[in-house]
Amino acid sequence: MKTSAIKLVSAVWLLMLATVAFAGGPEDYDYILQKYVKGDFMDYAALVKNKDDRQRLDAFLDWQAKADAAQMSRDDRIAFYINAYNSANIKAIVENYPVHSPIDIPGYFDKLTFKVAGEDLTINQIEYDKLIAGHKDMRAHFAVVCSDRGCLPLRGVAWKGKSLHADLETVSKQFVNDPRQFKIDYDKKEVWISKIFEWYGKKFTEDPDRPAAKPELFVMPYVDEKAKTLLASGDYTLRIIEWNWTLNEKLDR
Repeated sequence: MKTSAIKLVSAVWLLMLATVAFAGGPEDYDYILQKYVKGDFMDYAALVKNKDDRQRLDAFLDWQAKADAAQMSRDDRIAFYINAYNSANIKAIVENYPVHSPIDIPGYFDKLTFKVAGEDLTINQIEYDKLIAGHKDMRAHFAVVCSDRGCLPLRGVAWKGKSLHADLETVSKQFVNDPRQFKIDYDKKEVWISKIFEWYGKKFTEDPDRPAAKPELFVMPYVDEKAKTLLASGDYTLRIIEWNWTLNEKLDR
């Protein structure tokens, strides 16, 4: 009798654990990032092979679909849409894996839709309409990761409103210290900058909290004094770093 009771309690406990594990929420997305972000890359192959973790990702996406973004604070809402953008990219790659580049997937940015806070949104709409047009914080461009090596690496944790400003400042500094995003050839007086400054151009001059006379001057708060002096002088040639569309995949598996 005691043995049967113990088995019953154990079975109920395991069922409760399973229910909690996939209840849906930011903690499920945190789990995915902590487990599958490997340095600068994402281990999509391992995630594709793990049915339980794919279900965990789907549980987060279901929670995200039903969330009420309008009731969130500004910082919570920005963090919410950064997570929505990045998780949509992960989901799209997992659903189409293996793939060499996200742009090999038809309609990747402007046709595939994801339910976010009750709306069907493309990846472009999450970034343009919800993050940039909706909040005008251009640092968000450094936080969103479109599953390729042109972007900064994914963070190993979800974005959170309570630490949003500090975390956006961190990725902005990370951006200017990454030669794949920003570099200066002082001998030639050439400033090399990410293609996002060509794509979004004037938008980088319209951030109300970080005004910049020219798009590339948006980086001024994050560069060293030598770089500031050159940028302030205007005596340089602006060059664009071409985008690397290769999947941000962990290959040494």
